[in-house]
Amino acid sequence: LDLSGCNLKANHFFALAGGLTHVKTFDLFSNPGLHGDGLKALVKSQKSSDILPLERLSIGGCNLQVEDCGAITELMCMFPLLAALDLQINHLSTLGMAQLEDSLIRSSVEVLDVDDNDLDSEAGSILGRVLQENQHIRQLNVSGNCIGNDGVGDLLKGAQKSENLQLLDLNKTGIDAGVLDAVVMC
Repeated sequence: LDLSGCNLKANHFFALAGGLTHVKTFDLFSNPGLHGDGLKALVKSQKSSDILPLERLSIGGCNLQVEDCGAITELMCMFPLLAALDLQINHLSTLGMAQLEDSLIRSSVEVLDVDDNDLDSEAGSILGRVLQENQHIRQLNVSGNCIGNDGVGDLLKGAQKSENLQLLDLNKTGIDAGVLDAVVMC
Protein backbone atom coordinates (compact mmCIF):
# COMPACT_ATOMS: atom_id res chain seq x y z
CA LEU A 1 0.00 0.00 0.00
CA ASP A 2 1.66 3.21 -1.15
CA LEU A 3 0.39 6.39 0.48
CA SER A 4 3.66 8.29 0.20
CA GLY A 5 3.37 12.06 -0.16
CA CYS A 6 -0.42 12.05 0.38
CA ASN A 7 -0.31 14.64 3.18
CA LEU A 8 -2.38 12.42 5.47
CA LYS A 9 -3.66 13.68 8.83
CA ALA A 10 -4.57 11.84 12.04
CA ASN A 11 -8.21 11.28 11.03
CA HIS A 12 -7.04 9.49 7.86
CA PHE A 13 -5.16 6.93 9.95
CA PHE A 14 -8.28 6.08 11.98
CA ALA A 15 -9.94 5.21 8.66
CA LEU A 16 -7.33 2.47 8.24
CA ALA A 17 -8.72 0.55 11.24
CA GLY A 18 -7.92 -3.10 10.65
CA GLY A 19 -7.08 -2.28 7.04
CA LEU A 20 -3.52 -3.59 7.18
CA THR A 21 -4.44 -7.21 7.85
CA HIS A 22 -3.22 -8.37 4.40
CA VAL A 23 -0.73 -5.63 3.57
CA LYS A 24 2.95 -6.61 3.40
CA THR A 25 4.38 -3.21 2.42
CA PHE A 26 3.13 0.11 3.80
CA ASP A 27 4.75 3.27 2.45
CA LEU A 28 3.91 6.50 4.26
CA PHE A 29 7.06 8.34 3.20
CA SER A 30 6.76 12.12 3.26
CA ASN A 31 3.57 12.47 5.28
CA PRO A 32 4.44 15.12 7.91
CA GLY A 33 0.96 14.68 9.45
CA LEU A 34 2.16 11.34 10.82
CA HIS A 35 4.18 13.16 13.52
CA GLY A 36 2.41 13.19 16.88
CA ASP A 37 -1.31 12.46 16.66
CA GLY A 38 -1.06 10.83 13.24
CA LEU A 39 1.29 8.10 14.42
CA LYS A 40 -0.76 7.56 17.58
CA ALA A 41 -3.90 7.23 15.43
CA LEU A 42 -2.16 4.67 13.21
CA VAL A 43 -1.20 2.60 16.26
CA LYS A 44 -4.73 2.85 17.70
CA SER A 45 -6.32 1.89 14.38
CA GLN A 46 -4.35 -1.37 14.28
CA LYS A 47 -4.61 -2.43 17.94
CA SER A 48 -7.74 -4.52 17.38
CA SER A 49 -6.06 -6.57 14.65
CA ASP A 50 -4.43 -9.93 15.19
CA ILE A 51 -0.79 -10.50 14.21
CA LEU A 52 -0.21 -8.33 11.19
CA PRO A 53 1.84 -9.62 8.23
CA LEU A 54 3.49 -6.27 7.46
CA GLU A 55 7.08 -6.81 6.30
CA ARG A 56 8.08 -3.33 5.12
CA LEU A 57 7.20 -0.02 6.76
CA SER A 58 8.37 3.32 5.42
CA ILE A 59 7.74 6.25 7.74
CA GLY A 60 10.68 8.32 6.56
CA GLY A 61 10.33 12.01 5.79
CA CYS A 62 7.41 12.34 8.21
CA ASN A 63 8.95 14.84 10.64
CA LEU A 64 9.02 12.19 13.37
CA GLN A 65 10.71 13.25 16.59
CA VAL A 66 11.71 11.85 19.97
CA GLU A 67 8.15 11.96 21.29
CA ASP A 68 7.08 9.63 18.45
CA CYS A 69 9.44 6.83 19.51
CA GLY A 70 6.91 5.23 21.89
CA ALA A 71 4.45 4.82 19.01
CA ILE A 72 7.23 3.52 16.73
CA THR A 73 8.04 0.91 19.38
CA GLU A 74 4.35 -0.10 19.52
CA LEU A 75 4.28 -0.46 15.73
CA MET A 76 7.36 -2.68 15.84
CA CYS A 77 5.62 -4.92 18.38
CA MET A 78 2.42 -5.02 16.31
CA PHE A 79 4.31 -6.10 13.20
CA PRO A 80 6.49 -9.01 14.38
CA LEU A 81 7.36 -9.97 10.78
CA LEU A 82 8.70 -6.49 10.01
CA ALA A 83 11.90 -6.98 7.98
CA ALA A 84 12.46 -3.42 6.68
CA LEU A 85 12.02 -0.21 8.67
CA ASP A 86 12.60 3.11 6.94
CA LEU A 87 12.97 5.98 9.41
CA GLN A 88 15.14 8.20 7.21
CA ILE A 89 14.87 11.98 7.04
CA ASN A 90 13.24 12.51 10.42
CA HIS A 91 14.42 14.15 13.64
CA LEU A 92 14.59 11.17 15.99
CA SER A 93 17.97 12.24 17.41
CA THR A 94 20.19 10.24 19.70
CA LEU A 95 17.58 10.37 22.46
CA GLY A 96 15.10 8.73 20.09
CA MET A 97 17.59 5.99 19.19
CA ALA A 98 18.08 5.35 22.91
CA GLN A 99 14.31 4.91 23.29
CA LEU A 100 14.17 2.53 20.31
CA GLU A 101 17.26 0.51 21.26
CA ASP A 102 15.54 -2.38 23.09
CA SER A 103 12.84 -2.71 20.42
CA LEU A 104 15.43 -2.73 17.66
CA ILE A 105 17.46 -5.39 19.47
CA ARG A 106 14.39 -7.65 19.87
CA SER A 107 13.00 -7.03 16.38
CA SER A 108 13.26 -9.12 13.24
CA VAL A 109 14.26 -6.06 11.21
CA GLU A 110 16.82 -6.91 8.52
CA VAL A 111 17.02 -3.51 6.80
CA LEU A 112 17.14 -0.38 8.96
CA ASP A 113 17.43 3.10 7.49
CA VAL A 114 18.08 5.98 9.91
CA ASP A 115 19.70 8.26 7.35
CA ASP A 116 19.56 11.97 8.21
CA ASN A 117 18.10 11.81 11.73
CA ASP A 118 20.25 14.25 13.73
CA LEU A 119 22.30 11.40 15.25
CA ASP A 120 25.64 11.90 17.00
CA SER A 121 28.45 9.66 18.29
CA GLU A 122 26.33 8.32 21.16
CA ALA A 123 23.78 7.09 18.60
CA GLY A 124 26.67 5.30 16.88
CA SER A 125 27.32 3.47 20.15
CA ILE A 126 23.64 2.60 20.50
CA LEU A 127 23.43 1.27 16.95
CA GLY A 128 26.67 -0.65 17.48
CA ARG A 129 24.98 -2.48 20.37
CA VAL A 130 21.93 -3.10 18.19
CA LEU A 131 24.13 -4.63 15.49
CA GLN A 132 25.88 -6.79 18.05
CA GLU A 133 22.66 -8.08 19.64
CA ASN A 134 20.27 -8.26 16.68
CA GLN A 135 21.66 -10.85 14.30
CA HIS A 136 18.84 -10.26 11.79
CA ILE A 137 20.16 -6.91 10.53
CA ARG A 138 21.69 -7.22 7.06
CA GLN A 139 21.70 -3.53 6.10
CA LEU A 140 22.07 -0.38 8.16
CA ASN A 141 22.09 3.11 6.68
CA VAL A 142 23.36 5.82 9.03
CA SER A 143 24.45 8.26 6.33
CA GLY A 144 23.77 11.96 6.74
CA ASN A 145 24.32 11.89 10.51
CA CYS A 146 27.27 13.48 12.33
CA ILE A 147 28.27 10.28 14.09
CA GLY A 148 31.97 11.06 13.79
CA ASN A 149 35.01 8.89 14.44
CA ASP A 150 34.03 7.63 17.90
CA GLY A 151 30.48 6.70 16.91
CA VAL A 152 31.60 4.99 13.73
CA GLY A 153 34.25 3.13 15.74
CA ASP A 154 31.51 1.77 18.03
CA LEU A 155 29.39 0.91 15.01
CA LEU A 156 32.30 -1.03 13.52
CA LYS A 157 32.77 -2.98 16.76
CA GLY A 158 29.13 -4.04 16.58
CA ALA A 159 29.46 -4.81 12.88
CA GLN A 160 32.40 -7.13 13.56
CA LYS A 161 30.22 -9.18 15.92
CA SER A 162 27.31 -9.30 13.50
CA GLU A 163 27.04 -12.51 11.52
CA ASN A 164 24.63 -11.21 8.87
CA LEU A 165 25.52 -7.56 8.22
CA GLN A 166 26.18 -7.08 4.51
CA LEU A 167 25.90 -3.30 4.10
CA LEU A 168 26.78 -0.48 6.47
CA ASP A 169 26.29 2.92 4.82
CA LEU A 170 28.58 5.50 6.46
CA ASN A 171 28.29 8.18 3.78
CA LYS A 172 28.46 11.74 5.19
CA THR A 173 28.95 10.73 8.82
CA GLY A 174 31.81 13.11 9.65
CA ILE A 175 34.58 10.53 9.76
CA ASP A 176 38.17 11.14 8.77
CA ALA A 177 40.61 9.08 6.72
CA GLY A 178 42.02 7.24 9.75
CA VAL A 179 38.65 5.67 10.46
CA LEU A 180 38.29 4.82 6.79
CA ASP A 181 41.53 2.87 7.01
CA ALA A 182 40.00 0.85 9.86
CA VAL A 183 36.89 0.21 7.74
CA VAL A 184 39.02 -1.14 4.91
CA MET A 185 40.84 -3.43 7.36
CA CYS A 186 37.55 -5.06 8.53
